[in-house]
Amino acid sequence: MVRLPGSTRLTRIKVLIVTLAGLLVASLLPVACRQTKTHARAAEVDSKNLKQTVVVATLDCPLAEHKNAIWCATFQMAWDKLKQDIIGEPIQVLGAEELANRLNGAPFPTGSIEDKSYYAVAGFVQKGIIKEIQKEMRRRFPSEPVPTFDSRYTTFPDVILAYAYLNIDVAFQYPYYTYLRAFDFQGSSGEKTGVTAFCAQTSGPSKDREHVRNQVEVLYYDSGGSSDTAQFAVDPSKQTQPYQVILACMPQYSTLGEAAKALQNKIAAFKNDPNNEALRRLGPGDTLIVPDVLYKLTHHFGELLGKFLGNQK
Repeated sequence: MVRLPGSTRLTRIKVLIVTLAGLLVASLLPVACRQTKTHARAAEVDSKNLKQTVVVATLDCPLAEHKNAIWCATFQMAWDKLKQDIIGEPIQVLGAEELANRLNGAPFPTGSIEDKSYYAVAGFVQKGIIKEIQKEMRRRFPSEPVPTFDSRYTTFPDVILAYAYLNIDVAFQYPYYTYLRAFDFQGSSGEKTGVTAFCAQTSGPSKDREHVRNQVEVLYYDSGGSSDTAQFAVDPSKQTQPYQVILACMPQYSTLGEAAKALQNKIAAFKNDPNNEALRRLGPGDTLIVPDVLYKLTHHFGELLGKFLGNQK
């Protein structure tokens, strides 16, 4: 349940859009929390084992109803390097024309992120691209494991390898509190599942508590006229630069790109609200409870596997 500043009713979250991390829930009930800086180990998951989550290659891929969607930005970055540096024109994939056309028409805007945050390259294995990737990854991201590749890459002739890596660490200035009970997450089917979560607690004369709560910024809020139509967006740590995590509740759009654009417009308009100064802060009775999202996800774009390139070059 949620009540954000300026609201006089409780609203139930129905639709969520997630950017970089978890989903947003707020509560008026007393919460049992403990501040922590420990980090759990991410579980390794293959996307084929996920029943209600899909991975999309571009922001204009249609979204399935009642399912989570994750955009694999690095796949687009690798595709761009293959297109620019090797093929030299839009990539044609016989039998997967629709997805190839989407990827050709949606280059990743690398100018909007820091150079130190990513590495993308494409080249021929026979010309040493594997060693180049391993050398650069060791230099740029020394704390990460050096990537390894299938041994068959070195036995087949004329193998082209396109590779991209993105590492963005958005650290909250003040650590949130661990939610000590199982948080009941309700999916689109109505079934509830107890999950781990973190929170901003509401009680106790703690200076740390105030720091945690004051770092939260409400980016957008609209009561919607009824308890089922409220919309909002929250930044859990407004001090993070140059990247930002946004947790949002809004209607489902046909694509992630449309949803992101709509949310940006709503956030921009909210800044002009005459009550923005008060509305953008958590009220005395408000808190956040955010389910943890932590995993290492592997995905194979099966639509492209086993297909032939149609480019004459």
